Amino acid sequence: MTETLRLSLEARRPVRLSVSLTLERPLWHGVLGPSGAGKTTLLRMIAGLARPERGEIVCAGMTWLDTARRLDLPPQARRVGFVFQNYALFPHLDALGNVMAALGHLPRRERERRARAWLERLGIAGLAARRPAALSGGEQQRVALARALARDPALLLLDEPLAALDPPTRRALRGELAALGRALGLPALLVTHDLEEAAALTERVSIMARGGEILESGATRDVLTRPRRLATARLLDLPNLFEEAVIAGHGAAGVRLAWRGLALWAAARPADWPVGTRVAWSVRGGAIRLLGADETAGGPGVENVLRARVSEAVVLPGLARLVARLEGAALVFPVPLAGAALPAPESDVRIGFPAEAVHLMAHEPLPPEPPPPS
Repeated sequence: MTETLRLSLEARRPVRLSVSLTLERPLWHGVLGPSGAGKTTLLRMIAGLARPERGEIVCAGMTWLDTARRLDLPPQARRVGFVFQNYALFPHLDALGNVMAALGHLPRRERERRARAWLERLGIAGLAARRPAALSGGEQQRVALARALARDPALLLLDEPLAALDPPTRRALRGELAALGRALGLPALLVTHDLEEAAALTERVSIMARGGEILESGATRDVLTRPRRLATARLLDLPNLFEEAVIAGHGAAGVRLAWRGLALWAAARPADWPVGTRVAWSVRGGAIRLLGADETAGGPGVENVLRARVSEAVVLPGLARLVARLEGAALVFPVPLAGAALPAPESDVRIGFPAEAVHLMAHEPLPPEPPPPS
């Protein structure tokens, strides 16, 4: 892989931003975080639509911004394709005209040829003469994407590209975007609040906190399921996350946790977690299962066995979701609908999960809210 984008940006307005990021080709890189963290501002600064107080942006070997050298290329000189959250199509132009508008540097015949080719590739060639008001949300999204790609960008920027769509259309276009990304081999920076979207479309992800700082970056699956930092887990609203436990000992299964009067095992390296360390922990819902009355407790693969009371059972297509309460906390996990009947609410059950499903994080105090921009 080769480096496509390298940036370091500092800003106080319109939001606080302190970001360093490297993007490699051909990866799609996601940026997730709460509203107001600065995700859209980050994209706008990369595109040249906003300017940081200090920083540098280098894309495909070309310096787009270097405030120390007073270098700041205008948006039209940056090889970037931008798909805005609201698509930003020109209402007075038809679909063909909207795509051609991105190609003003080419002769008209070449502009039309290239624009039609991208409309064809995205399956909307028959809509070339329609204006945005006559297009569905999914069709508008395809026109916006065709316009962004027609410029032959070195980098694609996607700002919540599927957020305005209904769920069925969103799922369909998510699959199309994933296939297009693989086919083009074009690096992209995707801003989204949707974890499922990030998991489906990106290979790497960065988590941005309020205050515009990157908490953590890494492979998408690792960050979304086993984050290194508790602050990341909080922002992701990681299921089955508990913040008050202490390392009580070590053993063959890994490390032993003392949690609310119970002993749990986590398959972690004892050298990384000394006895007495205050930790947070989480457990994958998919690793939790109901235990039958005749199942041996604590065997291999079920090192943790707990007694709990079912507080909720919700039937979904193909499975059920149970909420089991114990020691003032709740564990949420799926249960296949096939087989035994679901336990009734308020019934007592035994649940088990393996030590390898327990993920440990060092405890972190809740951060103060950042002050507003001055």
